[in-house]
Amino acid sequence: MRTRFNLNINHLLKAITLLVFMLLIGSAHSSMPALAQAPQTTAFVNVNVIPMDTEQVLENQTVIVEGERITIIGSADEVEVPGGAEVIDGNGAYLMPGLADMHIHFDFDYDPGTLRLYLANGVTTIRNLNSIPQDLVWREQVAKGELLGPTIYTSGETIVGFPAEYAWVPILSRTVVIVGPIILGLLIWLIIWLLAKFTPIITNFGPIRRFMLPSLAVLLLVGGLLAWFIPLTTYARMRGAQVLWGRCYEEEGAPPYWPWVQIIRSYVYEREPSELMSEMGPGAAWAKRWVSRSMPYRSVDPGSTAPSKRPSV
Repeated sequence: MRTRFNLNINHLLKAITLLVFMLLIGSAHSSMPALAQAPQTTAFVNVNVIPMDTEQVLENQTVIVEGERITIIGSADEVEVPGGAEVIDGNGAYLMPGLADMHIHFDFDYDPGTLRLYLANGVTTIRNLNSIPQDLVWREQVAKGELLGPTIYTSGETIVGFPAEYAWVPILSRTVVIVGPIILGLLIWLIIWLLAKFTPIITNFGPIRRFMLPSLAVLLLVGGLLAWFIPLTTYARMRGAQVLWGRCYEEEGAPPYWPWVQIIRSYVYEREPSELMSEMGPGAAWAKRWVSRSMPYRSVDPGSTAPSKRPSV
C-alpha cells in the first residue's frame, strides 16, 4: 500500500511539474508579440530635406526615424544607419513634413478608400467639417492602425435648417420679424394722424400722407431681410452656440477669411477680460493668443480705426 501511495505521489508531482512547465512556455509565447512591437527604425538615405524653419533645401541627407519620432537628420556622409533598420533610398528625391488639409468634407466622396489618396499626395493630417457618427469610427480606426489614412480631426454636425421638433421656431420668429415693423409703422402713422386731427401740432396731414405707403414698404422690406437671419441665430442660441454679429468689410486685396477674422477680433476687443473668461472659459486664453499672434489689427475699410489696446486675459 505504501509503495502504491508513493507511486501516486510521484505521478502527481510529475503532473504538477509538467503543468508548470507548460504555463511557463505559454507565458513566454504570449510575451513574444510584445517584444516584437519594439519601434521600427527606418532610414531615409540620399534625400533632399525641405525644413519648415528656414527657406532652404538640405541636400544629400539621411533621416533616421524610430517608431513615430524623427531622431536624426544629418549629412549622408556623417550619419550612420543603425543595424536592422529599414533603408529607403530616396535617390535624390525630396523629403518634407506632411501637409495638413484643414477644410475637407467626407460627404463629397464617402468611401474610406479615398483616405489613401491624401497620403499619396503628402497630406498626413485633415480636418473634416460637418461630421456624422461614421467619421468618428474612421478617426479611431486610423489612430489604431486599422485603416490607412491621415490623422483625422473632425467637427460636429452643421446647423442647417431646423429639426422637425423646432419647426415652429422659424415660422413664429419670421412672422414676428416681418409683422412687427409693419405694426410699429402703423402705430407711428396713427399717432401722426391723431396729432393732425385733434391738435394744432400738425395742421395739414395731406402733404405728408403720401409718405405713408413708401415708409411701410421699406419697413416690410427690412423685416423680410431680417426674417432670413434671425431664425437661424435663434436656433443656434437654443443649442447653446455663441452667436457673433459684426460688420464684414472685404474687397480686392483683403487677406483670406478676413471677414471672420474681423468678427472674432471685434468680439475679443469689445469685452472685458472677466466677460471673456465667463463666456469662453479656457478658450479665452486661446482667443487672446490667436488675436495677438495673427496679423496686426487693421481693417481694409479706410474709414474704420483699430482699438489702441488689447484686453489682458
